[in-house]
Amino acid sequence: MMMRAVLAIVAAAAVTVAFAKDDKQLSANAASGATNAKESAEQKREADKRDRMIACNKQARDKDVRGAVRKSFVRDCLKDDGVAAGASR
Repeated sequence: MMMRAVLAIVAAAAVTVAFAKDDKQLSANAASGATNAKESAEQKREADKRDRMIACNKQARDKDVRGAVRKSFVRDCLKDDGVAAGASR
């Protein structure tokens, strides 16, 4: 009888530890999911920025703008989100 009581206590302790580890893992996974979403948003912003730069440089090349005028053109184009500036110039 005593042996069953000891085994029951050991089994209960093992189950409790297993659930505690699962809870910690779930918490860690939730935190990493938030981090991944943040990194994904940052990557999207960087890609948008790169795309605007490519579009503005293409517009400057198509207009055959050079030197300080090109630098000013690209700067203004980037401020105007790229595509809108090309249509107005």
